[in-house]
Amino acid sequence: MTNQSPIQTRAPSELDKFLQQKFTEEIVQQANRLDELAKQLFTLELAVPSVYITVLQLVQGEKVVLGLNAYLIAAFGCWFLALLLTFFTLFPNNRYNVKRNLIRRESVSHPDEGISIEEFFQKSARDKYWELVAGSVCFFLGLACAGLSIFIR
Repeated sequence: MTNQSPIQTRAPSELDKFLQQKFTEEIVQQANRLDELAKQLFTLELAVPSVYITVLQLVQGEKVVLGLNAYLIAAFGCWFLALLLTFFTLFPNNRYNVKRNLIRRESVSHPDEGISIEEFFQKSARDKYWELVAGSVCFFLGLACAGLSIFIR
């Protein structure tokens, strides 16, 4: 054995405690901010198809006849898929097996036994993020297809 002196420690300062508390709050608030974004995207995704049809009717007048083509079908299909993906981010799901008495763990030794509370907040925020990314991509693909449906018949 070597003669090493013990490591000296001290209690965390008030600033350290405050920073740790804010960091913890940040982890918890990520999912809430993504929910707020999902609400805004959902509103936008509901409004755009209606505005699209209204503008077409105003531009083309009484005889609005928009032939069904692949781009128009793809536009509304993408918009519907975007609505579904955004809708699923807003509602809680039971896809996580959370161990309510486990706050945090260092490593995942048995992933099938459940996740900690900290892992739940991280995974739910990450899943919501990717659902919103996929919904946004579908929404913008729908916009592109809607534009193409006007010019390509």
